This record gives sequence, C-alpha cells and structure tokens, in this order.
Amino acid sequence: MWGAATDTGPLAAEALRRRLGGLGPKRPLP
Repeated sequence: MWGAATDTGPLAAEALRRRLGGLGPKRPLP
C-alpha cells in the first residue's frame, strides 16, 4: 500500500494520509 502511494507521487501520499486521519506527524511517507 505504501509503495503504491509513493510510486504515484506526493499527491497520492497526502490523500492516503488524510484517509488515515492523521495517524502520525505530518511527514512524507517513506
């Protein structure tokens, strides 16, 4: 799941972050 998000770009990563509801600090996904 994380790999797919990073592959698509920061937009997808941020969308995923919002999906999680801010599970942690606002940082770019690894």
